[in-house]
Amino acid sequence: REIIEKTVWDAVGYQGALKFLNYAQKETTAGGACQTSSTSQSADTKAAWDVGAAMIIGDGYHSVLGRAQKRGVEFGTVGPAGVSKAYEKIMKLLRDGQEEKSCNDSGDEDLHEIYEKIEAQMRIVYCQSILKYAYKIDKELISNGSPKLDTVAEGQAMYRVIAGDIKAKASNAAAHFDSFFDINSLPTR
Repeated sequence: REIIEKTVWDAVGYQGALKFLNYAQKETTAGGACQTSSTSQSADTKAAWDVGAAMIIGDGYHSVLGRAQKRGVEFGTVGPAGVSKAYEKIMKLLRDGQEEKSCNDSGDEDLHEIYEKIEAQMRIVYCQSILKYAYKIDKELISNGSPKLDTVAEGQAMYRVIAGDIKAKASNAAAHFDSFFDINSLPTR
């Protein structure tokens, strides 16, 4: 139950945000909302960008940015103001995306480049989550001889949020994650 609950909880916001931001940054000829010849964003582009941003921001706790803040504190990746660096970067990129007029700008960042940078920062947040649970599993193995099922379940859930991205971008690395968070058995070492 824990795996399903946490996977859905996080994956819906993560994948939903990427779906809307992807639609906003793609040219209309490629099935998106962005108009290359326009000097301002279309209403569809603005709406898709805003919905994607809202899904990332969420309620500040049950969202990608809420998770970024928790992991930032745990990993020591908070800025001087006490805000996660990933959180700050994502917010800056979301503002840049709202202001960008071009789908494909040869000079400044265009919507596609901004989208890619947001996606990368979101992956950082979930990689930190995976590392957190991998570390907890190791500690529990050392102290108890086996990890708690909740710890394994949460680690698997955090991995499943970005498993597709990992497999698409680094299939060799995905095999290691898959074996570590094998849903059919607990780790044996």
